[in-house]
Amino acid sequence: MLLRWAAWILTREQQWQSEVSPAHSRGIFLTIQSGNIAVGFCLASWITLACSYTTTQAQWILPIALQVIFAGFLLVTVPFLVESPRWIANHRSLDEATKVIARLQDLPETHEAVLQVRNEIAEALEAEANASWRTLFGNNNEQNFRRLCLGFGALYMQQLTGINTIAYYVAYIEQEYLHLSNSMSHIVAAITATQYLPFALSPILFVERFGRRTLLMCGAAALALMSAMIAVGFNIPGRAGGIFTMVFYCLFYNCFGMSYLNIPWMYAPEINSLKVRSKGMAVASASNWLFNGIVVTVTPSGLQAIGWRFYIVCKLPPSLLPMVAGGVSATNKKLGVVFNLSFIPMVYFLYPETRGLSLEQIDHIFEGKGRGWSCFTSGVRDSIQGPAAIEAARPGRHNTHEVQTADGHHMHHLENMDGSKANAVGIESIPNKA
Repeated sequence: MLLRWAAWILTREQQWQSEVSPAHSRGIFLTIQSGNIAVGFCLASWITLACSYTTTQAQWILPIALQVIFAGFLLVTVPFLVESPRWIANHRSLDEATKVIARLQDLPETHEAVLQVRNEIAEALEAEANASWRTLFGNNNEQNFRRLCLGFGALYMQQLTGINTIAYYVAYIEQEYLHLSNSMSHIVAAITATQYLPFALSPILFVERFGRRTLLMCGAAALALMSAMIAVGFNIPGRAGGIFTMVFYCLFYNCFGMSYLNIPWMYAPEINSLKVRSKGMAVASASNWLFNGIVVTVTPSGLQAIGWRFYIVCKLPPSLLPMVAGGVSATNKKLGVVFNLSFIPMVYFLYPETRGLSLEQIDHIFEGKGRGWSCFTSGVRDSIQGPAAIEAARPGRHNTHEVQTADGHHMHHLENMDGSKANAVGIESIPNKA
């Protein structure tokens, strides 16, 4: 229980990483972080193989004890990490946050790029004043509830791809359904996890080029196809069927690693607003563990009840599994793939693109209240077109002007598009040029 609790706490890392990373490379850093999941999975597979050869207490003590190495590494290194400037601005002061921004960008505090980030954070704090748990579940001008649902849904989709119907039980499946020996099944499982590792890290090369939406949609299509082919493999008799199935197991892993391993984890902290980001990330993380538990729980009984058909229906809500197990018609056999493919229109219509946008620019996508269907889709098209389209579509959009006061300060004020002045959003102490 303590290990599970600790793992849940460590899922906060994505929030910290998203808040300290520059917009143009945030996806790369978050991909590296998520890729470490694949590193751990690979190590765990080989440790499981090694421990399968002993029947002593070491079989379960060693895997747990080895985790102390990584926990110790965190204890030593975390104190040297910088605190998130957005957290500092929210809980301490904007001036202290400015110093951290300057350190992260290796620029002086008076540099234009540093002041731009500072003012964006200040504007976000002003717009989201007095946020609470109630704010998170309210669909106000910041559309926090919509954003909460997007983060929750991204990690829900990750688990409903069916990755853990394979990852948790691949050795068991190889023994029971492909008739491999105990040692051979663990060897094949470890090799499968090892070849998965480079694919899990490969989005470093293209996540900021293709964006979140494209990878999610292409990943859903590929995973649906791989699931269908795994089901076909279960119906091919003999050794050929086993080889066929294992090939598509590997391809399933690889398609998942290039899409749904990293994108859902980066999307949740990106999409939530500053004041409720930690709360929104907590709910999204709960989605991951909730549906992880459901999938892992129903997999053994699902395989026992309907065999190969489970790889068709594993994308279904668990409430439908008993109905399918009772009698699978030709239509029902296809329904699971259709459900998985439904992720494609979900992402296309509902999920804004966050590639290359600062966290505050992402906030601008959700400004204002939509009506009807636009409550769920507003800002999606603008986000695809980029920051200029997002700014142009903002309700009550404004221009920022800088005014130098007599004492050498620079004051930024907002001018609405009709020419009237809005409230000041930031004052910087900048020496006079003399």
